[in-house]
Amino acid sequence: MNAVKIFQPVTLKVASMLRQISDTGTHQEGFTDSSGLPITDFASTDSTALIAFSNSLPVGAVYLAKISNDQAKGSVIISRNNPKVNVDLELAKTTVDFVHDNDIEYLELWGHGPTGFLVEAAAEAGLISQRELHEMEIPLPLENSAKFSPEVTVRTFIPGDDEEPWLKLNHRSFVNDPDQGQWTRETLAERMRRPWFDPELFIIIEADETIIGSCWVQIHPASANREKFGEIYVVGVDPDYHGRGLGRALVEAGLALIAKNDCAIGTIFVDVKNTIAFSLYQKIGFTDRRIDRLYVWTSPTEKGKSG
Repeated sequence: MNAVKIFQPVTLKVASMLRQISDTGTHQEGFTDSSGLPITDFASTDSTALIAFSNSLPVGAVYLAKISNDQAKGSVIISRNNPKVNVDLELAKTTVDFVHDNDIEYLELWGHGPTGFLVEAAAEAGLISQRELHEMEIPLPLENSAKFSPEVTVRTFIPGDDEEPWLKLNHRSFVNDPDQGQWTRETLAERMRRPWFDPELFIIIEADETIIGSCWVQIHPASANREKFGEIYVVGVDPDYHGRGLGRALVEAGLALIAKNDCAIGTIFVDVKNTIAFSLYQKIGFTDRRIDRLYVWTSPTEKGKSG
């Protein structure tokens, strides 16, 4: 028998159930917050968990890290260990009912790979799949090495010197990206404080002493459900330098760094709407590993205002 229960706030006992569900997911870091960062401490007075049970066992959950300004953001993981158990629709409907009953106007939920909501069930509950991110992977090492034009200088990131010019590049490179293009100095500083940050894995290219491109690499240690791998975390080229093969060269240079760090697999995320990048990665040799979706719900009242 399936049931969905709401826990607010999230206690240590509830946090234990969330970790149990998280361990069944396909996302390396489990549940994520509104910025896409992994949740390290579930227990919080600000958080809410909606947990689906099958025969008293937790099999899926929506975790809302924080609700503020009439908005809620979080992620969903549903265990697929038992194909006979399907709690997608119940969990999606309960989540929508919860935000509606609490006067929340807008909801965002990330679902990672097959442990996210089934698209049909989410749609029936009123959740729309707004974004589709493909995690692509490639075996390493590559046969080809990166080739940069003579005008370009290649070096690594220098903390304390490169933050502001890199953010300028980032804004220009991702002007149409709702997440990456909005990074601030604090956003960058937070990422640089994370234990995996290594400036030697952050490639910078310059022309006329100006940063015109970068490729930032993250190494993921082996886990219970995945071998050690490297991710191209951020890669971008100044629009004024598009069409010169710099994007491909940066990706190949990043993959070489990943291989140098004893990883047999390299990965990258790309929005399916970014057709140019998607095509480039396919040409390099990347193939799909999984698809992440951003589900969005907007209250009827808010829709009426925007209409």
